[in-house]
Order: sequence, then structure tokens, then C-alpha cells
Amino acid sequence: MLERPERGVDDAQRVGLAGRITFAETYAPSAALKQKTTFAPGESFASDVVFVTYHAGDYFAPLDRYTRLLDRVSGRHIQNADARAPAFARGGYWKTWGLDPTESGNFTKQQVRQIATQLPALGIHWFWLDWGWFTAEGNWDPNPDVFTDENDLRAFIAELKASGFHVGLWFQPLQLDPTDQVVNDSLLPYSVKNEDGSEYRDDDDLALADPSLGPVQTYVDAQLARFADLGIEHIYLDSQVAQLAIPPDFALAAPLASHEALPGVYDRMRAFGKQHGMVIEICPDGRSQSILDVPQDVNNIGDPKNDRQLRAEFKSLKAILGPRAIVGAYVDPFPELRTKVRLDRACRQLATTREKLSTIATDVGFASASRFTIWFGRCLGVRPSEFRSLAAQRKLDG
Repeated sequence: MLERPERGVDDAQRVGLAGRITFAETYAPSAALKQKTTFAPGESFASDVVFVTYHAGDYFAPLDRYTRLLDRVSGRHIQNADARAPAFARGGYWKTWGLDPTESGNFTKQQVRQIATQLPALGIHWFWLDWGWFTAEGNWDPNPDVFTDENDLRAFIAELKASGFHVGLWFQPLQLDPTDQVVNDSLLPYSVKNEDGSEYRDDDDLALADPSLGPVQTYVDAQLARFADLGIEHIYLDSQVAQLAIPPDFALAAPLASHEALPGVYDRMRAFGKQHGMVIEICPDGRSQSILDVPQDVNNIGDPKNDRQLRAEFKSLKAILGPRAIVGAYVDPFPELRTKVRLDRACRQLATTREKLSTIATDVGFASASRFTIWFGRCLGVRPSEFRSLAAQRKLDG
């Protein structure tokens, strides 16, 4: 029997437990997973519902059965809903990611205009502005390096739509950039907290807003209304961490409330999308694993390696998400070139400047020095600091 430290009666009741038995949550220390509980005569415990199935060969059928069970038990009948995504959602699209080889997400309006003239010949009438259109996660004011203000962004979207395009925007509703002053002042007090009271940080070194808190729900609703006012027809949701799970918020009396509130945020996004005719899409890095998790109309597969993998992922996602979901593949045609450009720039700066690693990491498109260090080591087999030392030694050796 798995056991976690006591978090109070409320928590025990929240996960459906009875008697003295407790349950190992995601935030339980590893030592708690090794503890054992002995049942006394008359004691019992109730687990969550467990789904067990088997398959021989093709796993589409058991995954489909699992999805149908979730749909029936939840009472939401998502699988039986009429597909509401507009026809353009079944076509190909283009996005601005990659216009800057460093993968910083930056772009210019002129770049977009030039490419837009070529897209209709390829049968593409749908594209969206990727990471780089906004100021910071949690501060969705337009990026001042691209747009003068929100009216400029609105006018640009109208210009593109007048040219026959369907336009979308990149969005992450719960990630918060703690380095942005607006986020710091207005949203960071409502971020998920660790047991020691510090802010939880995800793999991008960003904080996460607690979706169980009223101010966070108000913030998400206000941003959706802002999108509708801008006239977009597509929201591209990003980041696996914030979409599939929110960690417990230890600032709450019942820490699991943050995790359990996540579907409610996306329920409101689903309703908003339906009301305004917007397509909701999931980034390849943030694929939903349950029909109940997020309100996607379109679900991506990132950079498939071959047809067999493509078919397997298509079938899996159709089984998990239900027949109403549209599944497509996202392909980057120049990954090797992009890596070379980033690596060349990083090596040049390491060898010829004394810039901090964090500065170089940002310049070549990484959110943190740690992530840059891991990537650099995988590419060249040495850490950035070691490369810098070797380059300096070569200079001394002449």
C-alpha cells in the first residue's frame, strides 16, 4: 500500500479514501512510496476507478474503449457532440515560428506579408502568429518590437483576413514569466507554491498560475475576450506542463485543488471557442492525453520520422481524443540547418566574448542557461564553460 504524509481530512476525502489509509500523491517524498500500511480487522479503503483492458496487436480498440468509458462516466458526452470545427481547420497552415533561425520566435510584419503572398499557391489560407507576438507569458500586450500597440496588432490581423486568410495566435493560459513587471505585480501572487513557500517553476523556468483561484479564472476569461476583440479565429495552446497537469499548490488548505481545477479552465475555453467559432489547437509539445483534459479541435503530431510512426500516432490520438478531433502533423523542414545556425552563433560568442551563459542562452533561443547547457552538451559533447576554456587555451597556444 502506498502512503503519503497526512495532509488533513479534507485531502483524504478529496481522493475518495476511507479509514486511516492514505494515498501517494505526485508531491509525496520518495520515502513515502516505500512505506507500508497494514489493515486491521474491519478496516478498508476505496481506490479511484481502475480501467483494465488488453489487446492483441492493434491497440486502437482498447484506447477507444477507455475514451468512451471516460465520456460516459463524466456525463459530458463529448464524443457524441457534433464536430464544430470550421472547414478551414481541416486544411494545412503555416506559422511564423522559424523566421528567426535562433528559434527565438521573433518575426516582422514585412516577413509575414512577403510569405503570405506565396501561401495561396500552396493551397494554404490559414496561418498564425507564434511565440514572439506578445510581451511575456502572462502579459499579452503585443510585442513592442513588432507592433506599436494593440490597435496595430488588430489592424494587422484585419489586413491578413482581408487578404483571405484565417488568423490565429499562440497562447499559454497558465504560464507566467516572473521577470515581467506586469506579471510580477498582477499574477505572481496567484502562482502555484512549493511546500517551502517558494514559487513552483516548470521546465521553462516559468511560474504557473493556480487555476483554482478566482483571480486566475478572471484573468483567463479576460484574455479570451481580448482575443475575440482582436478578431482571431484560432488559438494555439502551448506547453505540456501546464496543459496535462498542474502541481499541488501548497499555499492552499487542500493542495490538490489546483490540479483538480485545470479541466474547469479548459471547459470555459471550450465554451468560449464554440460561442465565437474559434478553432482550439494543441501544440505537439502539449498533446492532451484524455478527451476530458483540454478543448482541442485540432491535435498535432510533431516531426514524425516515418509513415509508420505517423499512422500509429494518428490512430492513438483518434482513439484517445475521439472522432470529433482533427489530427494533423507538424513538420519542420530545416531542423539540421536551424541547429547549425544556433550552434555556430553560440560557439562564436563563447569563444570571442565574456558574455554570461544566460545572455548567450537567450540570444540563441533558450529560456534558461541550464536548458542551453544541456542542449550544447548533447550537440558537442562538452559543456559551454568547457568549450570556452578550450577556445581560450587554443588562443594561448597560438
